[in-house]
Amino acid sequence: MTETSSFFEAYNISGNPFASTNAENEDLLSEYFVAPPYFESVVGLAETPKSTIVFAPRGSGKTAQRKMIENRAALPDSNFACISYTDFTGITPDTASLAQHKLAICRLMTVAALGHIEAQPERADGLSKHEKLVLTTASQQLLGGLSQSEFQTALGSVKSLGQKWSDIWNRYGGIMAVVVNAAMKKLGMDDVNIDAPAGSEGARGVIDGQYLYSQLASLFATLGFSAVYVLVDKVDETVFTNNDKSATFNLISALLFDLPTLEQPGVAYKFFLGDYLKMAFLDGGGRDDRILVTNLHWTTDELSTMLSRRLMAYSENQVDSFNAFLDKNVEVDLHELICRLNPESPRDLIRMCDRIITEHTRRAGYPVTIGRFSMLAGIHEFSANWCDSRFSSIMSEIRRVPLTSFTNRELANNTFRIDDTSMRNKIAKWVDAGAVSIVAQQPGVRPGRPSNVYAFADPRLVIAKEARGRLADSLSTGVFVCRECNEIVIASDEAVKCLSCGSDFNSWHSLWDSVTPGA
Repeated sequence: MTETSSFFEAYNISGNPFASTNAENEDLLSEYFVAPPYFESVVGLAETPKSTIVFAPRGSGKTAQRKMIENRAALPDSNFACISYTDFTGITPDTASLAQHKLAICRLMTVAALGHIEAQPERADGLSKHEKLVLTTASQQLLGGLSQSEFQTALGSVKSLGQKWSDIWNRYGGIMAVVVNAAMKKLGMDDVNIDAPAGSEGARGVIDGQYLYSQLASLFATLGFSAVYVLVDKVDETVFTNNDKSATFNLISALLFDLPTLEQPGVAYKFFLGDYLKMAFLDGGGRDDRILVTNLHWTTDELSTMLSRRLMAYSENQVDSFNAFLDKNVEVDLHELICRLNPESPRDLIRMCDRIITEHTRRAGYPVTIGRFSMLAGIHEFSANWCDSRFSSIMSEIRRVPLTSFTNRELANNTFRIDDTSMRNKIAKWVDAGAVSIVAQQPGVRPGRPSNVYAFADPRLVIAKEARGRLADSLSTGVFVCRECNEIVIASDEAVKCLSCGSDFNSWHSLWDSVTPGA
């Protein structure tokens, strides 16, 4: 048993609520999922299926939304079939085409149809002879040459089957030909030869992909489904696209831009993509007038609710706040502080919680409750690691910046002792990296030429650039909460306005004061 597990046992919590940050592995997700305001629009109505795109930062809950749609598809009364398109094996950014994507999706649709017929044979009662031939041909064309592991992946992608896919897999020993021909028998069709790779003579040639796509889509209506949902996720997690924005966009753009495919009757695509792809989509001619486009944004209250529900799910409703772990002499609303410090990212919120617990339990003979030292250590260490992983090439420079907002001339003259042009080039690199942003302008040295005011883009940068013991000071003088809109404002210059609502310095109070009301 780990020290972390022992810590939670004292609170009658089973396991570590913060052990996983991957929605794929979270069995209790449905108990603490907080739906964004637009979530029901993303799900839509299967009777009138509509494709949608969710753009969101990494770690903000894209996969959690996908999983919740999958869970809904697996309910007994669900009226839509659901496949997750997350495996892009064989498709590279350099050669990705609409035909390749459509072929892969047709393969998943074929497996989905066969799986549902095997699980519920009565669904096939209304299939016409033509539809049976379509399914037979699709099986021959698209399943030939698949390895056992590839077929397992495809069958597991049929989320509307729920756990029935596993039952099918185990019933037939994972042998694809047996599964396919068992379904064929239920259709009253002869066995099919799927030993030959697609396109070979044994597979009877290659048929038209668009025709097959439309025929398979309409076939699902006969099987009793109002629509087929295709959930597209993990585009940035392939060996070719990891951390490469251009490669990620090239991999999926052919599918994103093809309206006839996205508006195919009976089919709805749900894309879960990094927010850095949005401008490329719009600049490339993406039709946000025809495809619903949403941006994922979390408020502090929503993150707080998410954290509370997570703790309640693991504690049988006994613990509803991270403050329950905190020593009563530490007069800090740590629950709110964690939510404030991790804007837009449930994943980072969970990781900071875990780091605080880890810092506490690494001490010999640690007490039941978390003290001030462990709290500050956990927040600082997580923030430092978070910043180093994103801004490693510039953190040595960032740590030299004395205030949370600044001008080019201030840093050039007082901190770096270099000329204005050299300083401007440095700041440009920080902006490009996403570490700082322009937040205001003020009168410059020359009339008519205002100077930009820059500020750090994330409160964790403010923490990481200072020593651990200065965390409270940093959040008292450089990070604020706007009373008007409840958003974070990072500034040390009264010329800065709240970027969300335009309020001035008089409408803010420091972040540290907001989480220490009784101190």
